[in-house]
Amino acid sequence: MKDSYQARRQFIERCAFGAFGLSVLPDLTAVSPNTGGNGFGKAKRIIFLQVKGGMSHIDTFDPKTGPTKGPGDAIRTKADFQVTEYLPKTARIADRISVIRSMTAKVGVHGPAQYFMRTAFTQRNTIKHPNLGAWAQHYLGESHATLPSSACINTAPKHGNGFFPTAFSPIPILDPETGLRNIETRGGSQALKKRLSLSEKLSTFFSDRYPDANVKSYRDFYDNTLRLLRSKDLDSFDLSKESAAMREKYGTSKFGQGCLLARRLAQTGGRFAEVATRAGTCTITSKAKWRT
Repeated sequence: MKDSYQARRQFIERCAFGAFGLSVLPDLTAVSPNTGGNGFGKAKRIIFLQVKGGMSHIDTFDPKTGPTKGPGDAIRTKADFQVTEYLPKTARIADRISVIRSMTAKVGVHGPAQYFMRTAFTQRNTIKHPNLGAWAQHYLGESHATLPSSACINTAPKHGNGFFPTAFSPIPILDPETGLRNIETRGGSQALKKRLSLSEKLSTFFSDRYPDANVKSYRDFYDNTLRLLRSKDLDSFDLSKESAAMREKYGTSKFGQGCLLARRLAQTGGRFAEVATRAGTCTITSKAKWRT
């Protein structure tokens, strides 16, 4: 029986891979008699740092010797791996992080590679895959009663809910200093209230006449937005609640403040947050300095 199950599973995986570019099927993994749970590990919160134009691996966590050696020398850490001299503070806390060297991909172009990193799937023209935050919400449910389960900071969400409902979309925060837009007072600005009120009237008539899953998805999205606007959890998006010392510790750049905002969201109930830098903003300015 076990061999028969594995044979059927492998057959379905091959068909899916050929037709849709799917290399994993979480639903099948979830019900496999050999594994438990839903395919997710023990981590409860994820902050994904998307460093565009950042330092290469040979200048950070993968120092080389010989012809492939980078400009920086390797230094010892508190763990069993080395880093380059550009990361002296990281070296002191290396025993608290994990460096995974087994991940590989046959993608040599930045755009498709970023798609693969965000979704775990190869990009196809005929299908849009959800990002990791949407997958987690699909299998684990919402992470908080009012806060969004996922957020996208410093960039618009390029790979969001995919083929999942609109309510699985990450909330966009283009500037961590201003947080959510259209929030003049708790509950939202008057202009936003009027637009949402009109949208509610139109969508109620339309959804009653056409009970479609996609229409319901958009209504759920707006309902979640209104619930957040009226919640005390809006303070999670307000960096002014942090001390000046803490804000300085994270750095005054958009990336640094974005990381602080992601931390606030994780502490108050958000499950997944992506923080992005602008392309080309991470450069080596001298042999021992890394500026963002």
